[in-house]
Amino acid sequence: MSQDDFIERVKSSTDGSSPELADDFEAFSKRCSYITINQEGGDDSFVELRERMESFIEGDESQNRHFYMAVPPTIYVTVSEQLRRNCYSKSGDSQIIPRLTRSSKIEKPFGRDLQTSVELHEKLAPNWKENEIFRIDHYLGKEMVKNIMTLRFGNPMFGALWDCNHIDNVQISMTEAIGTEGRGAYFDDVGIIRDVMQNHLMQLMALTTMERPGSFSAEDLRHEKARVLRLVPPLSTKHSLIGQFSKSADGKNPGYKDEESVPEDSHCATFCTSVAYVKNARWEGVPFILKSGKALDESKTEIRIQLKDTTDAMLKDTSNNQLIIRIQPDEAIRLKMNSKMPGLELRTVGTELDLTYSRTVQDPDIPEAYESLLLDALKGDYSDSVSEQELEASWKIFTPLLHEMEENKHFKPLEYAYGSEGPTELEEIRKPKTTMDRNFKELQGEVTSALVKTTRTANQISNEDLAFHRSINPDVDRLLEQQNQRLLALAKDLNKSATAGTGAKPPPLKNAESVDDGWRGIVDIVDNLLEKADACLDEFTGMIKKLSPSRKDEQIPPPSSKAPISRSMLRAKNIPKPQRLFKTLPANDATTPFKPLLQSKPNAIVPLEESVILGPDSEGSMHYTHPYQAEIAESEYPSSAYIQSDPIPYLPFESTTGTWVDTPEAVEEMLQELKKAKEIAVDLEHHDAYSYVGLLSLMQISTRKKDWIVDTLLPWREDLQILNEVFTDPSIIK
Repeated sequence: MSQDDFIERVKSSTDGSSPELADDFEAFSKRCSYITINQEGGDDSFVELRERMESFIEGDESQNRHFYMAVPPTIYVTVSEQLRRNCYSKSGDSQIIPRLTRSSKIEKPFGRDLQTSVELHEKLAPNWKENEIFRIDHYLGKEMVKNIMTLRFGNPMFGALWDCNHIDNVQISMTEAIGTEGRGAYFDDVGIIRDVMQNHLMQLMALTTMERPGSFSAEDLRHEKARVLRLVPPLSTKHSLIGQFSKSADGKNPGYKDEESVPEDSHCATFCTSVAYVKNARWEGVPFILKSGKALDESKTEIRIQLKDTTDAMLKDTSNNQLIIRIQPDEAIRLKMNSKMPGLELRTVGTELDLTYSRTVQDPDIPEAYESLLLDALKGDYSDSVSEQELEASWKIFTPLLHEMEENKHFKPLEYAYGSEGPTELEEIRKPKTTMDRNFKELQGEVTSALVKTTRTANQISNEDLAFHRSINPDVDRLLEQQNQRLLALAKDLNKSATAGTGAKPPPLKNAESVDDGWRGIVDIVDNLLEKADACLDEFTGMIKKLSPSRKDEQIPPPSSKAPISRSMLRAKNIPKPQRLFKTLPANDATTPFKPLLQSKPNAIVPLEESVILGPDSEGSMHYTHPYQAEIAESEYPSSAYIQSDPIPYLPFESTTGTWVDTPEAVEEMLQELKKAKEIAVDLEHHDAYSYVGLLSLMQISTRKKDWIVDTLLPWREDLQILNEVFTDPSIIK
């Protein structure tokens, strides 16, 4: 293509032919230049590209360079390396904008699963920093998607209802009325989950469910989206309905497999509905129904938030309130509500508050999604760029489902007719499931898991100074009060159920504190209920046994006086945090696997660079292998360990003292003595409270003759890896 052909193509994509813009387009076209690059020719073409860019520099002005990479995935990393090596701006900012493609019109996901996504990040990392990568998800540039935050955080009436106490379910759907339209070969390699759900729908879900960010800066916004996505458990076929479209009922529209480029035995998903949950207090128990598909009855993208049923003690024929955010087509926000029907009788009718942009906003200037996103990229605003943490969290949700579909030879998607709503089994997902519909073992597992989590959380909360947190953060006070009320309601329901049909009187529960004061009485009530359940099970199985004496006549002890909170339970103030002084700061929000910090590997069988390998574990989570995995597998105890001998008495306690090790020099002196030992004992002490949980705080190392206490919370703690000279020595028994 020549320069003139290129300018004509630019003109055809703009209003450059209109008389009003003729002069502006003429000036703009002079800034446009076309160059052909032979990627296989090495650096020469990229040097030519750099020289062409430099020709636009006037004087000493700086030049920012943005590389919009619409290239095939097979050469993506190579091109990014060549751009960094030859075209990186020395006087301004440089940025790559990933858009992985098969052709210039077809987007491809950033990776195929969690592992390939992480690998792609690792290949980019040596050349491009995270703030130099602008990952485009064009849905983040759509006007109504940008409006979600304003709708949520700019209207207190919605903020007050935005939780599990008021919302019954959330439906996020992106459907198309057309099929693959000649793109079967591409789509068969991708499928609807990679094409739409892992990226677009996850971003819509994150914006809908995230907590209010500290600010609307890119850093805070992307942090909150990544944080909420990490709270979504991985999906599987148990949570999903997978389909593939066949020809339409009238036979006019072909089925997916009717395309020439699609294999006859293809199991590619063209439809998927999954039910996801967010495991936090705000969204506990609220199902998020994610739906996407091709060749359905209509094309639309919307978020439908359905509130819980209204009480109908006074009003009849009421329906659920719904907030509908229509993203495309016909951008709109609609609120379905109940109203009185005009007339003398008290009758309700469903009404709708409708904010359809095309009808309520005069000549709405709605920019194209890419127009908005590319402007953000040029301005250096990363608010609508997908972060590495968001991408990894979303892949963790869908990778197990994708692998299950691809590795299960017996998996076959359900058929649905072109132009229908989807597989007929979709109705089962829409129906609310009762406890009786569920597998008992599954329910038992969830209850057990919930009890464990509750116990752990209670232990953590007991160590916190809640009064302090309430005073500095109003949101904490509000959320704690909500949980207190929920706990009180649950305790009352439990008491009511446990004492139904008995003479037992539950302890009065007037407020949340009375649950704490009367917990002994509550435990007795539950114990009585469990005894009755045990008797029922025995009768049901035919194994009647003598029942325990009834406890209904027992006196329930009066509420005990509330124990005072000891000072040891309160958080001490101004405790210095040693981890802030480490050479490598702990990354508490990191989602990438932890990579060992070893700089050397003494007593190695396999070199260090070949030992630390990224790969999935048995549960599909990515992690690095243990640096000494090969050596551990090959290790053998010294022959002396197999010789029977009399026990060696330890030295009297009075005659031994511990040597404190808190300098690098002291570590070196200790190491020289340890090298002479035949046996070493090591005891590790970890913190178990506050922000130090899991940090190795002290290490005691002992030989037969001497003890050392090593402070492991000092800034130079990484230097302790020199102790591997003795820890990994196969001739020393540890």
